[in-house]
Amino acid sequence: MRTRTLFLLLLMAFFGRRVNCGGQSLVSPQSACKIRCENGGMCVFDMDRPDVHSCICLLGVFTGERCQIKVPTDDEDGSTTTTTTTTAPPPTAAPIPSHPRNIHHQQTYQQPDAEQSRRRDDDERKREYERLVAERERASDEQKRRQQHEQYWREETARREQQRVEAERRVVEQRARDDERRRLYEAERVQQEERRRDQENLRLAAERKAEEDARLRDEERRRQEAEMAEKRVNEQFEYDGEDEDYPQVAEKENDDEYDEGYETEKSGTATVTKQPEVAGDDDGSDMVMQKDYEEEEEAKKGVKVHGKVEEKEEGEPLPKEDEKLIDSIKHVFDKAVEETVKEHPIEDDEYWDESGKKMGEEEKAKKAKNEDGEEYGMEEGTEGWMMVKKDDENAASRLFLFLSTLFTVIFLF
Repeated sequence: MRTRTLFLLLLMAFFGRRVNCGGQSLVSPQSACKIRCENGGMCVFDMDRPDVHSCICLLGVFTGERCQIKVPTDDEDGSTTTTTTTTAPPPTAAPIPSHPRNIHHQQTYQQPDAEQSRRRDDDERKREYERLVAERERASDEQKRRQQHEQYWREETARREQQRVEAERRVVEQRARDDERRRLYEAERVQQEERRRDQENLRLAAERKAEEDARLRDEERRRQEAEMAEKRVNEQFEYDGEDEDYPQVAEKENDDEYDEGYETEKSGTATVTKQPEVAGDDDGSDMVMQKDYEEEEEAKKGVKVHGKVEEKEEGEPLPKEDEKLIDSIKHVFDKAVEETVKEHPIEDDEYWDESGKKMGEEEKAKKAKNEDGEEYGMEEGTEGWMMVKKDDENAASRLFLFLSTLFTVIFLF
């Protein structure tokens, strides 16, 4: 008994699992169906055997494996019956004897067919319902997807528009900041330029003032130097007394002299007046000739000095201060020469007796010499004969060398 009960339970579990596992489902997508469903049929596959596909037709409208057969209506059945009655009847099978056992067997045979037909109809209704539900779900999903897509694009468009507006706002703000920064920089640059220009003007004014002060000091120094040079030249040609016939050159000290920081040469030898010692037959004509010769040498050297100054002037343009200084020196020099010629004329001088004979070679050898070996000459003056120290032959050259050096130093500095 227990064995039989256990066997029945196992059979029920097996058949229950078969029932639970059974069923059909729509093929998605429909294009993957292995058969072609016609007249709006839906392709389904068996849950137990997924590789087996079939068609679900519209209930009561189409039938067949591919929904290719249309189910006839009542009118169509009547017309079909009428048509069939007019035609020759088909051969019928022999009637089954109405034995009770046969009737029971016939009822037993027809009962499964009705059950199968009812089950098939239920399956078709179920498939149709499932198809409609699937279509509604698919339409709902499609609508949701479309709405989601539209919502996404609306949100994306709004987000992009907001980003564009924000970017434009940032660009406008950046431009405003750049303009403000540029304006401040330009104002600062203008202020710096004005300060720099003011400083430059002050510096130039200070430089001009310093240059003007230096120029004034230089002019004052040159004017003082010119005055001192003119004063020294005038002092050299001044006479010790009006009764003397010849200008006496002031005795120069042997010490070094400085003129505004410049060193001058040592002074030359000075003339000394002594008691004349002249021979009895000497009339003084040789002294006249000697003096004329010395004056000519002095004039030539003075011309050379002026020539050098003029060449210097022609070589390059001189400042006005130097030109004034040179003109004053030339004026003093010319004045001294004129004064000398005026006091001691050479051509028209009738004081000296030019008829005397000249001193010969032997008489020149008899000149008196002092202890230092210096030579003396004889001159005849207004008060008689006197012995004058004869100047060295280079005395005039030394004098003019000193003057030329003085002029050159003054001219250059």
